[in-house]
Amino acid sequence: MFIDTIPNRKSPPAVLLRESYREGGRVKKRTLANLSKLPQALIAGIAALLDGGKVSGKRAAEPGFEIVRSLPHGHVAAVQAMRSASSGSNECCRAALASTSACAI
Repeated sequence: MFIDTIPNRKSPPAVLLRESYREGGRVKKRTLANLSKLPQALIAGIAALLDGGKVSGKRAAEPGFEIVRSLPHGHVAAVQAMRSASSGSNECCRAALASTSACAI
């Protein structure tokens, strides 16, 4: 997808969101949306996103947040899924967890 600007003689240029495709060995263009009525800043932002850029707006000036601490949780979800999948192994899991003081269900 890309943004194409089509000049008009006596009116403002048409700004179109387009897609190129092949049909019978020939390259053709398909218009997906007319962006002419949108503000120029928004059109520039859409063009930047299509080129692989990142979104930035009013919140870009605000400082980002920093991760201070994160706890792993995937192994806990795996144990809970295994426990709920097999009802007969609950006693086995409880015996194994009882032997370790750090684990709790």
